[in-house]
Amino acid sequence: MTPSIKYLLIAPALLLLLFTRCKKSDPYIAPNNNNNSDTTFPDKGLVANFNFKPGTYWIYRDSVSGRMDSFYVSDNTTQAWQSLNSTGPGNAHFMYLIVYTINISSRNIDSPQLAASSTLSMSLMNNYSTLNYLINGNMTVYTPFFMYPTSSSFPSSDSSETNSVVRSYASYSVNGNLYNNVTEIAHDSTGTNDRFFVSDSTGIVKMCINHPAQSIHYVWELSRYHAVL
Repeated sequence: MTPSIKYLLIAPALLLLLFTRCKKSDPYIAPNNNNNSDTTFPDKGLVANFNFKPGTYWIYRDSVSGRMDSFYVSDNTTQAWQSLNSTGPGNAHFMYLIVYTINISSRNIDSPQLAASSTLSMSLMNNYSTLNYLINGNMTVYTPFFMYPTSSSFPSSDSSETNSVVRSYASYSVNGNLYNNVTEIAHDSTGTNDRFFVSDSTGIVKMCINHPAQSIHYVWELSRYHAVL
């Protein structure tokens, strides 16, 4: 074998070895059940199905008004914070969470207030998701919004609020489109009665927002979407 041919065979092997050693592991697929670890990562199933990136959008039709509204992910960031249960620098417990913002813009000129004052903020941490939303200037906070898998039940964080799984569907039709493994989630509190239908890798396929005190009534049903995960 000539020296030139030998180098041609060795060079690709060296490049592959360097790439393998230098490649960064994805922190979001690390196990979060290691008792010896001082860091907790979001559940890998939750991240795989609900960590939507910029480029993701959902087009909903509000069956109450007939209006079409666009929801799109504008940012996606990773944050780390130290648990309040930490007893000192040697026992610090850090938790990673993923936060992304969903902006809402009305496609109809008759409702500029919706675009101006409405956003959703989704957080992924441990095995649950939280949802904060501002609609027409009114803030609502759900902690947690849903567990993963979405059919899992979870305790309410506040006696005045109730989060619960109403029903799980093997398939669920919205606007003539069929979605698999959909979970109906209820959030009830004083003055609110909301329902969300959540599907893996799609997100929220339907949401019924009912806040009589603020005169807020929407039944957003997914018309089409593009998910970047």
